[in-house]
Amino acid sequence: MTSPRSLGPTPWQLRPGSLNTICDVPGVLVGHSTIREDAPVVARTGVTVILPPADLPLERLPAAGVVFNGTGEMTGLHQVNEWGQLETPIALTGTAALPLVLQGLAEHMFERCAALGRTMAPCLPIVAECNDMWLSDARQSPVRPHHVREAIVAARGDQTEWGSVGAGTGMVSFGFRGGIGSASRRIVIGDETFHLGTVCLVNFGQSGDLIVLGRPMGHLPGEVVRRPQAPPPPDGSLIAVLATDAPLDHLQLRRVAARASLGMARVGSYGRHGSGDIFIAFSTVGQRDEPDRPFTLRRSLRADLLADFFRVAVETTEEGILHALFTASDETGFLGRHVDAVPEAEVRTRLGGQASGSF
Repeated sequence: MTSPRSLGPTPWQLRPGSLNTICDVPGVLVGHSTIREDAPVVARTGVTVILPPADLPLERLPAAGVVFNGTGEMTGLHQVNEWGQLETPIALTGTAALPLVLQGLAEHMFERCAALGRTMAPCLPIVAECNDMWLSDARQSPVRPHHVREAIVAARGDQTEWGSVGAGTGMVSFGFRGGIGSASRRIVIGDETFHLGTVCLVNFGQSGDLIVLGRPMGHLPGEVVRRPQAPPPPDGSLIAVLATDAPLDHLQLRRVAARASLGMARVGSYGRHGSGDIFIAFSTVGQRDEPDRPFTLRRSLRADLLADFFRVAVETTEEGILHALFTASDETGFLGRHVDAVPEAEVRTRLGGQASGSF
């Protein structure tokens, strides 16, 4: 596993958590279900889940979503922004699998809470997608609701599987393999230390546009070249899920989530016409409604102290994208299409350094 930090001096200023993933936010779990098969259909796809540390839906968490470019889908986002709350885990998958992953996450919530559909309204699960049709047969996607359960059962707080796994299995980015990546930072406010971590589902970017650690790479050997006479990979998308253990409210989380677009720009994207770039942020500091109390009290960070959270949203999105790219592997998939991983040796040469390290 190659860390973006091993490639040379980085532009990042704040210190990462011990894992440098979203799992540095206490209690947050990440799980994958990966489907890689050649028969009866060619499939390079899967499901990734992000599980907050809360008794959802009885305990709801502050949350907010932002759409940077809307050629994509994140179900349940309207309600998140209407209520300012998250009531289900978050699932990521390929575009064609979204309805069945939605069903699987809904079934999971019914199993968790007997009141749903009886004394409580059914949940609207949060499921986001990127298009993996370049490497996976989208018309015969094998993803089923039980793959959501598999990802949930596999979820762990020290997740080490990244790159070409789960929802990231069939992704293409900047003409190379995309995937799932993550990063985190520590933020000190007064005498308290908080964390903010981001998971990125990376499936965007044009060949020749990639920027690594602030340096444009230009065209790299092995990239999928977009030729006029051949159908190119779709424009692609970026989904970013940001989590923090700081007491941020809906408005603050919305402002933080919006900064993910700046991290996306720092790796060379300008938000293409067909790119679905959607970001959601949540705080693990939640609350239960108490029927006998009409009012609630909740600690919230002062708005003028948000600057470090904005910086972290940018840094962890940028590093999370690079993490996905540099942990992904070569892949041959649907119709024999082959996509290489980013050529690390050439990137090191163009960066002008041979630094080494580990994620």
